[in-house]
Amino acid sequence: IQVHGIYPRDTVNAKSFDQVFPEIQKRLQNRVVVAHNESFDRNVLAKSMALYHLDYADLNIASRWECTVKIYKAKGFKPTKLSDCCREMKIQLSHHEALSDARACAKLYLMK
Repeated sequence: IQVHGIYPRDTVNAKSFDQVFPEIQKRLQNRVVVAHNESFDRNVLAKSMALYHLDYADLNIASRWECTVKIYKAKGFKPTKLSDCCREMKIQLSHHEALSDARACAKLYLMK
């Protein structure tokens, strides 16, 4: 709640992970996946899938994703938090809002 401002009442009528998984699979399968902190995000996805007895291997995605933290660290950025990289690259960000974070990460990746 403190990070994202999402309360239980906000998700009470939301679909469960296994209900939205077919759409996730369709969007990720055989694609390059980009994340700002890929090891964290990959781990969260794998654990969420395991919770619902879904096989991560069925996604057929690379074991390592493209990681904007690593890209910008290699460029000499310090620190490499999403908000810091976006500020440096003049990318608009409403931090910890999922769509804003995803768009910002995509822009960072494309500007690499």
